[in-house]
Amino acid sequence: MNHAVDHFRSIMHAHNVAVVCAHEAAEKSPYTAAPTAECMYARLHGEGKKFAKGYPDPDLAAWAKRMRAWKKQGLDSFVYLSNEAKEYSPAGALKLMK
Repeated sequence: MNHAVDHFRSIMHAHNVAVVCAHEAAEKSPYTAAPTAECMYARLHGEGKKFAKGYPDPDLAAWAKRMRAWKKQGLDSFVYLSNEAKEYSPAGALKLMK
């Protein structure tokens, strides 16, 4: 990470503000999974053919594993699941909750 990113993260941490952990299949935004607050906020927005029918089960399993790891660190997880085929998002969210 560069100095500006480190400085930004330290400010967020000082004020207990969660920086979004954004998963963009097209990698349009920087990815970080390091906590800056007492909770984690993840935004899952898969794009492209891989996500045409929502998040594949292996991807959801990987995110569930991350969420369990955050929970072990004492962090609550808030996850927004939305992909291009929005009608699949509710089913993906239910799978993620299991």
